[in-house]
Amino acid sequence: MNRSAPDISIIIPTYNEQHQLPVLLENLSKQQDVSMQTIIVDGGSSDDTLQICQAFANNYNCLCLNSQASRPVQMNLGAEHADSPLLLFLHADTTITDDRLLITAIQYFRQQSKVTTHSNIAGHFSLEFYDTEGAYPKGFYFYAAKTSLNRDDTVNGDQGLMISSAFFNTVGGFDERLHFMEDARIATKIFEKGGWVTLPGTIHTSARRFITEGLVERQILNAFLCNFNHIGLHRFFELAQSAYQSQKDTQGLQMRPFLGAIVKLMHELGILKSIKMWYQIGAYVASNTWQLIFKLDCDRHFKMDEPAAKVTPRYLALFDRYFAWFFSLPPIKAITGILTFTWFYSLWIKY
Repeated sequence: MNRSAPDISIIIPTYNEQHQLPVLLENLSKQQDVSMQTIIVDGGSSDDTLQICQAFANNYNCLCLNSQASRPVQMNLGAEHADSPLLLFLHADTTITDDRLLITAIQYFRQQSKVTTHSNIAGHFSLEFYDTEGAYPKGFYFYAAKTSLNRDDTVNGDQGLMISSAFFNTVGGFDERLHFMEDARIATKIFEKGGWVTLPGTIHTSARRFITEGLVERQILNAFLCNFNHIGLHRFFELAQSAYQSQKDTQGLQMRPFLGAIVKLMHELGILKSIKMWYQIGAYVASNTWQLIFKLDCDRHFKMDEPAAKVTPRYLALFDRYFAWFFSLPPIKAITGILTFTWFYSLWIKY
């Protein structure tokens, strides 16, 4: 690293992003009072993504790298080529409307690194959705409001990840063993070895994919993805791979193949191991009961027409203080497991 190292290295994994990438690059070019290195790591695009990257590199400090099509591999490769000790990972469909977002976030991050009780921190932005087309207003509001929290299952790659290269190496970078939910796994490692802060400012991502797939269906699938990732039953993702491959970007989410993967997994496990699986799932679901309470906070602020980032978790604070312990009891976990299995069975019949 040389003396003229940029303030921050921004790492963007891409795969056929010719429509979204130019918007993000234009947003970055408008950032004020900050020096940056942009590292685009492409996973074998067949469109004009690489040409767009090269054109940007002609005028800005930008590296264009090639990699296998694996987001964790791509992002780790980008980190290896970073000139700055501060990294920011962004998705290619991110948009930034504030021209001082980066410098404000960097200054806040440095300040928090000095005053926090954790020896290491990572930062993420609040998230807002565009292209909502008036669909699912409360659903997107709830999703956006959760991104201002620093709790398990509220931090994902859409919100960006700001982290020092030293802490990034401490947590071992992104897990390359599995090509899915790398953001959730590194978020967990950051919780274990340090802490999270919500950076000032908001970044934006398109809601079009959620609308096309169906927000309810996407929420259901995300719930199962988080469950199986959390309990470590990665066999589900192997069984569901064909469902991912057959899913088209222009159609609603087909739930039956994913539910079928769970049925096949149960057949492989047998009765006793399946019972254990549903108990573990019940424990995970019970630990996320707080989300139902936080939705009450969101509904209250939604009626007052306040921004999602301004939601005050009043009801959630009361729940954490007086009731959260109840949902950690083994009988409650078991009951929740039974209820979750019943819900799954109803979905199997419905879809």
